[in-house]
Order: sequence, then C-alpha cells, then structure tokens
Amino acid sequence: MLPASGQNLYTNEPEVVYPILEQFIAENFQNQVRSFEFINRIDSINVVYLQYPLYGKHIRHGANHTITVHKWLLNSPKRFERTLKHELGHVFGLDHIPVNKMNCVEIMSSQHWEEVGHYYADPEIWKRINHNYYKSLKIRK
Repeated sequence: MLPASGQNLYTNEPEVVYPILEQFIAENFQNQVRSFEFINRIDSINVVYLQYPLYGKHIRHGANHTITVHKWLLNSPKRFERTLKHELGHVFGLDHIPVNKMNCVEIMSSQHWEEVGHYYADPEIWKRINHNYYKSLKIRK
C-alpha cells in the first residue's frame, strides 16, 4: 500500500500508519484544509520504543520532518492515532496548548490525556476536540 499522498514516506508500520494518514487527509479535505503539501514534507514516521515519558516526537530538518511514535502505543490504537495526529499537528506548525483544568484536553495538549483524566472522554467531547483540531489546522499561520 502506498501512502495517501503518493510520495516516498517511509514507515516501519505501514498497516497502522497509512490508514491513519488516509483518514487524516480525508478529514482535512472535508474541513477544507490543504494537507498534501505538508504530508509531502514528512520523510518518515517511525514506530519505535521511546524513553518514557515520550509518546511521540517531531523533528524538523529544514523543510522536511520526521515523526516518531512510541511502539508501546500499538497496544492502544486510539492513543496511537491521537499521538500521531498530535505529531502531525506539529508538521502543520501547531504548537502545544497548555492544559486548563476547566477545559477538556485538546489534541495539541502539552500533557498526556490520561494525566489530566480526560483520555476516556465522552464521544461527544472527542468530536469537539477533533473539530477544534481541524479548525486549528485550517487557521494556522
């Protein structure tokens, strides 16, 4: 299977990463967010064991990007997906959002979801979180 953008993005977990990327691109398209130019700047998405407390990391190399997601997250598909989406947000230029205990955590939160007790939030809350995320991608600078 080729990445959704058709470029030579490398991943050591294509069965997991490519479907998430395809969904991410489709959701961006639905929200009128141009994503191919950003996705094409990703050299690789590596799934490896990282030193705790990292769930994922994003490294920029000039105009290109590398994303790494903790392999342990393969045991929790939703955590894996949300972590990858968080790192993709960095590719789009989004920064971390400080956690406000009065608000539900956002995808670009500076803390892990379970640390603030919102990882298993109501589906309607996650719908709002996803809406806020794609809205942020759309209005990024």
